[in-house]
This record gives sequence, C-alpha cells and structure tokens, in this order.
Amino acid sequence: MKDYYSILGIPRYASEQTIKEAYRRLAKRWHPDANQGNEDAQRFMQDLNRAKEILFEKETRDDYRRLLEMQDALSAENIERLRRKWSERRFQQTPGMPAPKTFARGRFILLMSLISIAVGVAIVRLSEVSSSKQASGDPIDNIIRRNSTTDLFPNPESDTITVPNVAPDRLLQMATVLAMMNEYKSASKYWEKYLESDPHNVEVTTSIMLAQLRLNRVAKAMQIIRDHITEDTSLIVIYSELGDYFRAEHQPFDADNAYEKVVQLGTKVHDPSDRIRSYLQQAQKRIDNR
Repeated sequence: MKDYYSILGIPRYASEQTIKEAYRRLAKRWHPDANQGNEDAQRFMQDLNRAKEILFEKETRDDYRRLLEMQDALSAENIERLRRKWSERRFQQTPGMPAPKTFARGRFILLMSLISIAVGVAIVRLSEVSSSKQASGDPIDNIIRRNSTTDLFPNPESDTITVPNVAPDRLLQMATVLAMMNEYKSASKYWEKYLESDPHNVEVTTSIMLAQLRLNRVAKAMQIIRDHITEDTSLIVIYSELGDYFRAEHQPFDADNAYEKVVQLGTKVHDPSDRIRSYLQQAQKRIDNR
C-alpha cells in the first residue's frame, strides 16, 4: 500500500490545512497541462489525486493512517524481531515445573499471515471503492467509481433539514442564499423541492449537481442528473459543466470522462445548434490535449 503522506512530503499527523497546501503545491507543479507528454507526471498526478481522495476527509484519513500503522507493524523487519523475541524468551521457572516450549516459528508465521490477510482485505476494501480505474461502458460510471468513499466504518447522517412550504420562486431565492453561505446540503434540499414543480429545469439541476460535488457526493450528483434530465442537448451542457468543474479541481481523469460523455452524447444529436456545437468542440479539444 502506498504511503500518500510520503508522496505529499508531509508527516502522518499533519493538519488538514498542511495536507491541502502540500497537495495544491504539488498538483500545480505536476499537472498534466504543465507537463505535456510527460508520463511520469501523469502517474504522479494520479497518486496526488488518490492522496486527495483519502487524506482530505477526516474519516478516511484516520482509517488510512491506522492501516499504514498496521502495515508498518507487519513489516518483515518487525516480524523477524518479534519472532526472535518470542523464540528466545524464557520464563522464570517454578521448581518442579518443566521449562516452557520455545514459541514455534511455524505458528508465529501462521499468526502473522492471518493478520496480514485481514489487513489486506481492509486495504482492498478501502481502495477498490474509492480509486478503481477499471473501465466501464459509461464514463460517468467511472467517475462515480473513482469518487465513491469507503464504507468500512459507516456513519450515516440523519437528515434533519426541513424545507418550508413556500412558492417555487421563493425556494429558488432561499437556495441561492444558502449556497452563497456555503450551506450546500440545505441548498440542495431547497432546489430538490423546487424540482417537484419543474422537474426538468437544467439550471437548477446543474446547481444541485455542483452543490453535491462540493459535499463530495458524486454518486448523488450523478443520480440527480439521471432522474431529471433526459434530453441529450441538456445533458451535453451539464456534463460540460461537470468536466470544467473537475478540471478546476485538478482531477484530470474525471474531467476526461465527463468530456468523453459529452462527445458520446454529441453523436446522438442531429443538426446541433451553434451553442451545442461549441460545447462538443471544446470537449473534443480537451480530450485531444490530455
């Protein structure tokens, strides 16, 4: 398992601010746009984005640090040191009692192997959900897979937000104010309530998507789009916005997948307008320059 603290060049108990500053500094230096054709830079950027996914949130950061500490404890050097300790240790004998048997090396190795397997399962569970790069038929599914968070230690949040029963235009006003205050969770609830009266509103759906992304709820953001937007031209606009968002957040693989989805949708649109054509051209340009 990679040590993303070492990749960022910071200690394991660095503050969240230190982690984010280290990520931004390195991401700026190694971003693919500034390192055209440099495969090493692309690979390093992958590690940086993975570090961001794990270390930016306290829950996943704490889980990951515990796994690192367990991995250190199970290093070959420590295992050999512990084996020697148990093999050489002698207990003070009581008269008339036989000396205890030396700790069997085979049993010790078996015990360490079982512990290693347990740690390995935990590591796989942590990584397979949040960083899988396996390709699927839909680029959006790839984005969801990469950005899904671990549920090793689930901590479900209770939804206590109550939306008042007011006119739709008032809901929009209140949602906008909440978003300006960075209350994205509440703003999303107000926008979702508005969609009950105007379920295919592209602008409101895009606002919910961006709010959910800022809450690191990528799957929820994608589900909102799938539930409320059906026209290919509207999806082209939204997924273009999604690609620009990920690009600004230095998540090149997610940005590429969003632009790929735009291009896919473009093949279904006959005689696109100038506006839609500009989105398609920009998406293709982003893909070609990656």
